[in-house]
Amino acid sequence: MIDIKWKILRPNETIYELAEELEIPTEIASCYYNRGLTTKDKIVNFINTNLNNLYDPFLLPDMDKAVDRVCKAITNRELIHVHGDYDVDGITATAIMVFILLRLNANFTYYTPHRIEDGYDLQIKHIESAKKNGVDLLITVDCGIRATEALKYANQIGMDVIVTDHHLAPDDFLPSAYAIINTHRKDSNYPFVDLAGCGIAMKFAMAIGKKLGLGEEFIFDNLLDYVVLGTVADMAPLVDENRIIVSRGCDKLLCTKKVGLQKLLKVANIKDNVDTTSIGFYIGPRINAIGRLSDSMTALNLMLETNNDRAELLAKQLDTANKRRQQLQNKIYDEAVSLLPQDMSNTYVITVATKSWHPGIVGLVANRLTDTYGVPSMVGVIEGGIVHGSCRSTPNFPIIDAMRQYNDLFIKYGGHAYAAGFEITLGNFKKLEKLINDYAKDYFGGDYKPSKIISIDSLIRPEDVNENLYLHLVKLSPFGINNPEPIFAVKKVNIFDITIFGNGKYAKFKFKKHDNNRWVMGTWWKKNDERCKLENEMLVDIAFKIKSENWQGKTNYVAIVEDIRPSE
Repeated sequence: MIDIKWKILRPNETIYELAEELEIPTEIASCYYNRGLTTKDKIVNFINTNLNNLYDPFLLPDMDKAVDRVCKAITNRELIHVHGDYDVDGITATAIMVFILLRLNANFTYYTPHRIEDGYDLQIKHIESAKKNGVDLLITVDCGIRATEALKYANQIGMDVIVTDHHLAPDDFLPSAYAIINTHRKDSNYPFVDLAGCGIAMKFAMAIGKKLGLGEEFIFDNLLDYVVLGTVADMAPLVDENRIIVSRGCDKLLCTKKVGLQKLLKVANIKDNVDTTSIGFYIGPRINAIGRLSDSMTALNLMLETNNDRAELLAKQLDTANKRRQQLQNKIYDEAVSLLPQDMSNTYVITVATKSWHPGIVGLVANRLTDTYGVPSMVGVIEGGIVHGSCRSTPNFPIIDAMRQYNDLFIKYGGHAYAAGFEITLGNFKKLEKLINDYAKDYFGGDYKPSKIISIDSLIRPEDVNENLYLHLVKLSPFGINNPEPIFAVKKVNIFDITIFGNGKYAKFKFKKHDNNRWVMGTWWKKNDERCKLENEMLVDIAFKIKSENWQGKTNYVAIVEDIRPSE
């Protein structure tokens, strides 16, 4: 079991000054301070999510060149082909390009690859297929920056390729392409590097639209519902431009006019509110599931569908795939756990692979293993002596850097600092197991013990859980990477009226101070945690997030518990 530690931010002079200057509760000032927002101007800018604050897309390297090439292709009726990716980011990025090209009456085709049959990224076979079909200009979205061989082949046969991607280039080496639009380019002066693939696709669409007379308002009205899905699902940092995109995009998605998205919200049972939680846990997984288990084009077709009946059928296919994904994920996770040593004290990176696992699910299992055991995980499926795998890491260990140390062992690899994919021979995977564990041991230190840190933004009293505090909290949303939902804590409170649900999976209870009758309702989804069995009148400390619940026309403010520990 991972050791859970609390890190409590104590109020300081700056926090008190911010609270007074902005006329906000000290607890809220602590939340801003804890996110690096240490001045009034920074906080005001953070709260302002006006779309006018998005940066000029022409600040991106090669944007002028890429836009001119697309305009030329549209004017000359050249055949354009859009090549996407099979995850939510790649599917929505493809939908964005399809929408803008359709609106501009371009001559084009599009494709999102099959995860198992095609594999990741642009490949030589895709260039060959495009050439056979008469493609003059190929545009990648959410991929291509590492497709060195495919791009080299495209140059050899005289096909122009525009790469739009947000992934890191291999060793900062840019492949040869007609244009490369990527915020991570070393020569980029673009103010924000962390756009998702769909965010870069939207920037490209904005630039094309600006050149050909489509205003930004048209782009925002028609594309933000796509961009918010990909940005949240790809776990892009929710700061700067992404914060604006997601804040405005959630509103657009809730009232979307796109039939396909309407049907998707319906099967996900999203009715009154769209936020990062509903996208991350209910909408995104349904889109990803079809790409993991079957053909991602099904999800893309849903995004673009205008017929009610067809959209409903496609949405149901995504829902069915998601249920199947959940079953497979649980099965593979249990099997992976059975392969782990009973004593995990010398395991700094989990490395497991078998022949029977589904390649579309191993990334999810790696994520769950890392969450459970607090160490990076590499999970793969063995096919023909090759391990095809995914890895997920902890916030304190950039696994892509570790993989670079053993670059010669991999057939290929790529991704982000804390999530990546790879191919490696089975023999080298076995070598890697020891090598990467030794690397991680040195990196962490020999006496390292996995732990989960719960950052507490502020200590409060039960009576502070009220409408005023909640309305201030809403201004910090949307929550996600680099802007976590605030966590508060109360100390030395009594719990009572405990009710257990779901065969011990979660509990509801009330808590209050012994000298105050003001109580708060709490829900704990980890009731079976051995560290703290619940008993009436226990004296405990509770870490929690604050949510609003509507019941019989009344709004209540409740605690969603992160951790409970006996009071000292």
